[in-house]
Amino acid sequence: MISSSIAKNKEAPFSWKKISKSFTKFTAVGIIATFCNIYLLWLLIDIYKINTLISSSVVVLGIFLAKFIAYHKINLIRKQFIKYTVIQVSMRLLQIFGVWYLIDILEISTLYSAVIVMGAVFMLTFIIFKITGLIIE
Repeated sequence: MISSSIAKNKEAPFSWKKISKSFTKFTAVGIIATFCNIYLLWLLIDIYKINTLISSSVVVLGIFLAKFIAYHKINLIRKQFIKYTVIQVSMRLLQIFGVWYLIDILEISTLYSAVIVMGAVFMLTFIIFKITGLIIE
């Protein structure tokens, strides 16, 4: 009975192929955004000598908006800016807490803590995008 309903749909409800494709897009945008973030911070702070607080605020906001636009343009996420913003802000707060906890409480080195937290938050962000229906199937 179950196999006949799956046969009618021609596809199981869970598809590794779709998830892999979505995760690849998510990762590609993340890598590009990271390199842009580093380059723009270097350019504004070291080359143009713009105040660090101003530069980092402008870059973080710009990258945040650029990622939303990129995700939408490559048909990765739905155009739901509020949901995207809530998830992203929550993940950044979790990132801040995670780094603090690993470094200051558990006394794990900064390098390892950053890698662990950034990797975990990256994966969790994708999972939450998927669970909340932000990712387009």
